[in-house]
Amino acid sequence: MYVEDMIFFGLACDEYSHAHPRLIVQNHFCLIIMAVYGLRPGEFVEAGNHRGSGEGLAYGDMELSLHYHKGVPRYQLRMQLRYRKRYRGELRDQDNLLLYEETHVSRRAFCPVVHFLALALADDVFTELSLPHLQERKIPIGSNSHRFAIKEDKKDLSILRMFTGRPHRKGQIVAASSFYHQILELGRRCGYEKPISAYCFRRGFQNGIDGHISAAKQRQLMGHASDKTGQSYIAPTVAVDTQRAIRGEAQDREYIELASSIANTRDLTAPISHLGRMAAHPPLVTEDEIKEMATKFPKSPNRELARRVRKAKLNRARRLHFDTSPQETLGDLIVDNRPRVGRIQPTPSRHL
Repeated sequence: MYVEDMIFFGLACDEYSHAHPRLIVQNHFCLIIMAVYGLRPGEFVEAGNHRGSGEGLAYGDMELSLHYHKGVPRYQLRMQLRYRKRYRGELRDQDNLLLYEETHVSRRAFCPVVHFLALALADDVFTELSLPHLQERKIPIGSNSHRFAIKEDKKDLSILRMFTGRPHRKGQIVAASSFYHQILELGRRCGYEKPISAYCFRRGFQNGIDGHISAAKQRQLMGHASDKTGQSYIAPTVAVDTQRAIRGEAQDREYIELASSIANTRDLTAPISHLGRMAAHPPLVTEDEIKEMATKFPKSPNRELARRVRKAKLNRARRLHFDTSPQETLGDLIVDNRPRVGRIQPTPSRHL
């Protein structure tokens, strides 16, 4: 799954400076629950058409417990979704999602329970669980499980909170528009040509479960009113290795899935925003460029106009980079402060 590539990049390679380290964990937690359950962002952060409501995932919606798995206590998380499409505010048993702890060391970085515990322990939400006691994993004799109670004054606290923007919004739940922007920019820094959005994860989830569970279960998980809606999520590329199938051989599914996914055109040398480089400076913007942009946005201040100019130049540079038959070269477009003479080919993050 490309979500694992994005999380690895975010943890080990990303040079972007976040307003607070918690934002990294929050974003990765969101990516994981979108990947494993195909959730819409409006089901766990503040939806755009409910702006100002503060509705989204809170600690009162979560239930952490210990259960035996092959004789070993393992953390488990139940997540109640109160804001599903068409059933907003209604509590239904089918919207109670189950997440379990990934115990294998190779999957710990992609474990939803690990990310939730990182956020919850930092907020001190449990009455009897703290970081020093996390690995004790005690289940009372005679019981199959042990649930950890959440403090009453923490139940309404939003799990996914803002740390930037307007002062009155800091500490409040993340808005869907802000979340869209964060995963879009993370996808760009990861080198993906296509814009990364929540729809990408829902489509990947739908294609992943297609053929493995019943149509009724698919409809329940996707939150669709009918089976017909799910058909629109099927990938346009036929992901079948017909060259082997017609010979009666086992399909090379790993290759076919990669070739038909957005990861196929991933390029870590693609142009990214200067904010994604630790040693980069804002690209130069000329007065003429600001004046030209002002004709489109006459009420915007110069700072906003300069930002729009940089964004337009970056988008153009990315189009040229991924274009297989460009009419002009990247050398004709200055996207940073370096002179054209002696410019070097962009390189991936130094951590790679």
